[in-house]
Formats: sequence, structure tokens, C-alpha cells
Amino acid sequence: MDRYTPADILALKLVPGAGNVSLRLILTCLRQQKSRLRSLLGKPLPELLPLFPCGQERLAELIHACDARMRKRAVSLLQTLEKHAIIPILSGTPAYPAALETHLGKNAPLLFFAKGNLALLYQEAIGIVGTRMPSQKGTRITQECARMFAEHGIPIVSGGARGVDTFAHEAALEAGGDTLIVLPQGILTYSPSSRYTAALSDGKLLLISEFSPDAEWQTHAAVTRNATISALARMILVIEPHSVNGSLRTARHALEQGKSVFYHGLGTAAQPLARHPNTVPLSPVNSQILLSTFHQPGASFPNQSCLF
Repeated sequence: MDRYTPADILALKLVPGAGNVSLRLILTCLRQQKSRLRSLLGKPLPELLPLFPCGQERLAELIHACDARMRKRAVSLLQTLEKHAIIPILSGTPAYPAALETHLGKNAPLLFFAKGNLALLYQEAIGIVGTRMPSQKGTRITQECARMFAEHGIPIVSGGARGVDTFAHEAALEAGGDTLIVLPQGILTYSPSSRYTAALSDGKLLLISEFSPDAEWQTHAAVTRNATISALARMILVIEPHSVNGSLRTARHALEQGKSVFYHGLGTAAQPLARHPNTVPLSPVNSQILLSTFHQPGASFPNQSCLF
């Protein structure tokens, strides 16, 4: 029997300072002690401290801080999610995409939330990210690439921000393709456009968030989701990254994961990206090279298509 549920993990995620690494350490220690998380939430510290090794007292403090109020809030949030057809996906269950733990390891979210076509989670996708204020050429390249991949049945994954992200999502949908938006905020605080709402109804879009469902946009969340975008993508295209910003971080995560990165219009701070052996200039756009690189053997992307 499972020793924790989505409600248990969500309640613990609501505790300030309880990140993915801490949550996984807690579960590892409790597994070794054959203890059940739910029975320990909110317990007095003297009861919790013996369960954790010396130097890990902070883990006991997080469990202690998860009081009845937070557990009640977690249950209420899950009920609201159900009303909005939003699915909680828990690590260790068949629905959890193996690509996240393969590429993110201990930083992979223990719990995230999804709305839309879940089958898109298990397809090999192309990540397209970049500046919020692209040039006309950058916009054209973004749209051209997104349409090309969409026409070949390859979903586009990005972060939903204005600029390159939005141009990529919308171009994919206009071409009859599919797209995934990895949100930098809670899934309940995100208001999709009418175009995205229609795409959700048509099974062409998946929204994903690894943050508390009622969390507002925060800088740290935007940084965290960059790694998730790269983990869900087989390859990354980065358009006009002018500083050490989100899109450049996404490209760096992809390179760390052994994936290819195509780039256009590097700013001064992004110039070192061009010296990496796994990066390729994107201009001019060559669909044959892009598709062959996408399909060539490389970074592992686990096959879970049998789930849907």
C-alpha cells in the first residue's frame, strides 16, 4: 500500500521551505523507517526527530509544521482541482512521466497538476523558448519552426510567456498541432486565453504546474519550470536570449541533460552557448537538419505511450 497520497504531499508542499529535494529526502528516511507520512504530519518534534539522521533535523521540522490547517487546505485545493478537471500526478504512479525523474533526478517534482490531453506528457516534444520581445526575424523563425514540427506530429513545449513562448504555442495550434504549457504559477491562478480554452476542449493542449494550485507567479517558480521544460523536450530551440534569463537557463539544462540546442540571435551574455559542441545555429532554418537531429539517437526519452 502507498505510504503517501496527493493530499499528504500537497499539504507538505504548502509548508514554507519544503522543496522537491527536501520532500524526497523525507520520503527516503520514512521509507527506511517503514513509517507512513500521513500519520506523522503535524506531530510534536520530539516524536519526529528520532526518525531522521543527525544533521537532518530540518526535515522533522517541516513535517511538524504541516499542521491541521495546511492539511485541510490541501484537501480543499484537491476538491477544487477535481471540479476543474485538473489531475494531480504523483511520483511513483504509472501516470508520472519517467522523463522528469530521468532528467531531473532529486529535483523532479513529487507532485504536479495537469489539465488537458494527458497523452502529450508521454510524447517526444520539441522545446521552443526565448525572449519576451523577439525581433521580426526571431518571431518568423519561431513560428516557422513551430509550424514545421507541428506538421510532423511533434508537440511543442514551452512556458506560456509572452513573446517567443506564445508565438510557438499559437503557431503549433494554427498548424493543427499540439502544445504543452509549463506554468510558472499555480494552475488555478492561470487564466487561459480563448484560443487556449478551445485547444483544451479539442485535446490539443496540456497545462502543467508543479506549484501549489493557488500560487501566484513568482520568479523562483519561473526559474524552476525551465528545467521541467527541458526535461519534457527531446531538443531545445532558443530564440534571441539576450541575458542570463529563463530561456538561456532552459538551454543550459538541456545541454546538461545531453540534448541538442539550436539557437538564434545570441546576446552578449549568451555567447558562451555557441561554443558548446551540442549547440547549432538556427539561422537559416533547415527543416531536414532539425528533424534529423530531433530523431537521432541521443538523450533517453522513456516510452510511456502504452498508457494512452
